[in-house]
Amino acid sequence: MPDQINGATADGTLARLLWEAQRTATPLSHGCAPDLDVAAGHAVQAAGLALRTAAGDPSGGRKVGLTSRAAQQAMSAHEPVSGYLPVSTIGAVATEFDCAGLVAPRVEVEIAFVLARDLDGPDVTAAQVVAATAHLALAFEVVDSRWAGGPPGVGALLADDVSAAAVIVGPEADPATDLTGLRVTARVGDVRVDGDAGNVMGDPARAVAWLCADLHRRGDGLRAGDLVLSGALCGPTPVRPGDAVEADFGDLGSLATVFVAR
Repeated sequence: MPDQINGATADGTLARLLWEAQRTATPLSHGCAPDLDVAAGHAVQAAGLALRTAAGDPSGGRKVGLTSRAAQQAMSAHEPVSGYLPVSTIGAVATEFDCAGLVAPRVEVEIAFVLARDLDGPDVTAAQVVAATAHLALAFEVVDSRWAGGPPGVGALLADDVSAAAVIVGPEADPATDLTGLRVTARVGDVRVDGDAGNVMGDPARAVAWLCADLHRRGDGLRAGDLVLSGALCGPTPVRPGDAVEADFGDLGSLATVFVAR
């Protein structure tokens, strides 16, 4: 593995290295791609999506990350970030979730939007997001960085598809639900974590509207059938095999599974 990547093929080379790091659970050194900026991170992420699609694992949706001010400050970012969700990583909730092959998984509690129609443009509103949504779903996102010790910056985070590893999709909910006052209480093993819509730009639908503008800047958009993770209601929490993970979404219901390593 090279200590540093340079040249015209850098995007594709780093995308392959990150994909291989995920498949082998062998994180990359930060020295493989020093000082990646946001534009470079997006380019590597796009190359990674192209690789997966060519291998028969296209995108099944999108995700928004760094939706809270605290998360942005931790990464020296000035706005959220976005990534894609490979079809192979999206699954319905079951009694157990197999986390074998992950290096340092963390779990986030989220609201997912499943779209009924395409959604694109620089000025999409939260109301338009709701109108285009077939249903909401309670969800856990499992994140796992392919960088040793975590991404060194926003560019590296983007290159690594915002640490996307798996999506556990739970019960559906009415898309017309007012999410601005949503509060959740979760437990990951022995750790209790609480969160609310304030961590997702004040309204998960607003985060999806931001995503539309972000994608539009790069000539892309959301498509009918996409599953969109709107952002972490609770901060990412380390999870280990044997941990029971459960979240109470109030009137929307609850979601639970047990992490195992087979």
